Amino acid sequence: MALLDGKVAIITGGANGIGLAIAQKFAAEGAAPVIADLKTPAEENFFFVETNVTQPASLTNLVDQVVAKYGHIDVLVANAGITEHKGPVSQLDEENWNAVINVDLNGVVLTNKYVVAQMEKQGTPASVINTSSILGVVGAANSQAYSAAKAGVANFTRSQG
Repeated sequence: MALLDGKVAIITGGANGIGLAIAQKFAAEGAAPVIADLKTPAEENFFFVETNVTQPASLTNLVDQVVAKYGHIDVLVANAGITEHKGPVSQLDEENWNAVINVDLNGVVLTNKYVVAQMEKQGTPASVINTSSILGVVGAANSQAYSAAKAGVANFTRSQG
């Protein structure tokens, strides 16, 4: 028996990188990973739902599709993120700032809102993992948007009741 047998896990940003590695590990432990991403994953053996984590309608669709297929959600890994244009604050790219904050912070918050609402309806134990970064604690030179977003994710996660 594997650690996650029978568990359904949504992984946002799971089409590649860290998210895909998480999905692969969860699958190896017996879970049914659901990839929620704007991009189709390279691996075809996962259930995929095209999802924009900044759009409530897209997140509602994600929850509805997962519940229709599996009947429940046990784990959320809110991992979706984008990169920033690094540079001194005097040259801050405001459009990029807004995009990074929207995906890397607001996307985590909205994903939690919609998926956790379903988890609470189920009334069974569930887990939420929000991906932050060491840069959310220590920051980094010329990394204002990403560092701010990840600090927000860390404190948002600490604030859950």
